[in-house]
Amino acid sequence: MLIPALLPLAVHGDGEVQRQLRGTLCKRQDYAALDEAAKSHPGRTYYYRRNPDLAMLIDSCGRELEARNDPQLLLVRAAAHLKRKEHQRSISDLTAFLEHQPGHVGALLSRGMAYDQSGALDRAIQDYTTVLEHSPADTTAAYARA
Repeated sequence: MLIPALLPLAVHGDGEVQRQLRGTLCKRQDYAALDEAAKSHPGRTYYYRRNPDLAMLIDSCGRELEARNDPQLLLVRAAAHLKRKEHQRSISDLTAFLEHQPGHVGALLSRGMAYDQSGALDRAIQDYTTVLEHSPADTTAAYARA
């Protein structure tokens, strides 16, 4: 699962990253032994499956960033890094994104999570506080800051 604060992402075009972010409609019987989503819905013939190859997604984002400067690609790549527990790389991408859009609540929250998971609690608290200044009702930031 990618970070909910970053989804839905508005990655434009029909490039490789866009194709990887889309899920696929699969027959349940083909993945029943492999995927929890297939196991949890035994009565369904088909189910929606996200493409989980994070390494390929990170590489695709890098290639598309070289071709066109779309800050949304930084968010996608940061989410994939965070999912792989590559905290410093995620922080780097989120910081670069925040240079383009300084008040983006989802990016600030995600960077706070990355700081928190990497042990930089002071920086995490700063990001959570900034999220709460922009969005006082954000319970995720409030709980994480506490």
